[in-house]
Amino acid sequence: MTTLTLVPSDHTFHVPPTVATCPYCGGALSVQCEEWTQNDDGSWGVEEGIVHADCMTEPEQTYNKVWRDWLKQHSHMPYVYQLPVDIKVAKWINENFRFDMEK
Repeated sequence: MTTLTLVPSDHTFHVPPTVATCPYCGGALSVQCEEWTQNDDGSWGVEEGIVHADCMTEPEQTYNKVWRDWLKQHSHMPYVYQLPVDIKVAKWINENFRFDMEK
């Protein structure tokens, strides 16, 4: 049985590449949760698929061509490419963590 780690609701997860990477470029992901669900035992987990993933390859948002090209690549058909990754990451979070909603 996995020991669950208690984290604050604003915790940023640095997703191991063995769990998931950016579906557009293979870069590392950091994730914050946006919606939670209370489990039958009273503990809190993340709502399936409702996470905010950031690709760590994102350039500084200076609205130059480099950033616009990156954004165009990283926002193509998100329900096809990003959503399956978000669901996988949410499952990983729920298997390993619980949220302290008081912090």
